Amino acid sequence: MIQLQATNGCPVSIQVCAEWHWKPEKIEVKFSLRDPENLVKVPAPGDWNPNRQNELWRHTCFEVFARRPGARSYWEFNFSPKKAWNLYYFDKYRDPQPPRGCEDFELLDISWKESCLSVELIPRMSDSALWLNFCAVMELHDGRLFYLSARPAPGKPDFHWLDGMMLPVGREGKSP
Repeated sequence: MIQLQATNGCPVSIQVCAEWHWKPEKIEVKFSLRDPENLVKVPAPGDWNPNRQNELWRHTCFEVFARRPGARSYWEFNFSPKKAWNLYYFDKYRDPQPPRGCEDFELLDISWKESCLSVELIPRMSDSALWLNFCAVMELHDGRLFYLSARPAPGKPDFHWLDGMMLPVGREGKSP
């Protein structure tokens, strides 16, 4: 698992780790949250809404940014503990706005159990390699938002930073 780094002063007790397994028939993504002080606001099961939703990043959300090696275009995956999700495709850095949804990956399953988010996807494209960045937005009970990333951008938090998407993965591969 890869541990994400805080980008804007996140309390040190909050830790997020991520991994990506690309099997022949599907992709498995896992995020694990360590929050011993119970600072992070996570929706209760009664508030779960398992469908595609926009603006998940306004609350606790786990994200993957992926691009083909060397490409300027990329995908943004958003996954919420309330089992909501979305997938966007950008032609280049933050373009178009608003982002457009895409169907390049099919969601098989999303679950939240014991502070672990598990996702299963089926890729609908023939690529055999991608470059990734794992990211997370943590909303605290007091409403503050903190941002974590496996490869944080210099300066202010920016999950769309293309040079952050450099973790190589391939079919049958495992995140390094």
